[in-house]
Amino acid sequence: MRIERVSEIGLLVTDLEAATRLYRDILGGEMSEVVSPAGDGRWRICRFRNIDLRLMESATANGAGDGAARGSDRIQYVGLRVASVTDVRNSLTERGIAVADEKPRGAQDLPAAFVDPAAFHGVRFKLVAGKYDLVFSASSARNFETPVDRLLHVGINVRDLDTAMRRFADIFELPYTVSYYRPVYGLRFAFLRAGNVDLELLAPSTPEGLIARSIDKVGEGIAHLCWSTPNITATLDWLREHRCRLIDEQPMTIQNLRAAFVHPEAFNGVLHELVEGEHRFFESDTPQIL
Repeated sequence: MRIERVSEIGLLVTDLEAATRLYRDILGGEMSEVVSPAGDGRWRICRFRNIDLRLMESATANGAGDGAARGSDRIQYVGLRVASVTDVRNSLTERGIAVADEKPRGAQDLPAAFVDPAAFHGVRFKLVAGKYDLVFSASSARNFETPVDRLLHVGINVRDLDTAMRRFADIFELPYTVSYYRPVYGLRFAFLRAGNVDLELLAPSTPEGLIARSIDKVGEGIAHLCWSTPNITATLDWLREHRCRLIDEQPMTIQNLRAAFVHPEAFNGVLHELVEGEHRFFESDTPQIL
């Protein structure tokens, strides 16, 4: 089965106004009107160049758990645009993968279905057909040069890289890279290309590494969002100016890239990565140590 692109990222947030300020005023997204379905939580779209972030307050997550009770925001799903939700749902069901149709909560909801996260190493995929018909207020548009350009990839922690790569690539028919090793962090990683956005799978190479410790603590699943920035030094300065805590005060270098992580505390529990440059991971035919 083929997917068209990654259409949206669902973020479950504890405070819609606070999340709006973070993603509009700091990262530079453009905000839609607020949608308030009867008897359910509010949500709105934060639009970037190649991706929509759906900011969902409290119970709007359709049965995936109440992030508000945890006191922090979290990445709840990756939305995949498909030509027909019914066709993809039937194809997945034939493979023994459970898919549940999303119950519409209002006129703004699109035909959609959620895939059982147990089938994809803890990642909840949302199958979506169509586009949102929402009003983006002129007053919500950024009035500064955006510090991030577009979403590059979604980071996903898995226990076994090779098994996960075969699973994602075979079912969704995605091109993928060879594996790369980062001994200093005790991890292996590889990328799959899902149209406009890559999926980065990260697995432990040692039981003491960063990914191993994270999986031991919270399990497999979505770990972070990675954004392209035209000038990472200026973007880190911008974040410091807005009192955002950083993990990397200075960018690290990987191949031809400069990268840095923003501490989850800066975005109420969501881990973000910044990257300057275009990676060449799809060009190699043999595994590499970086």
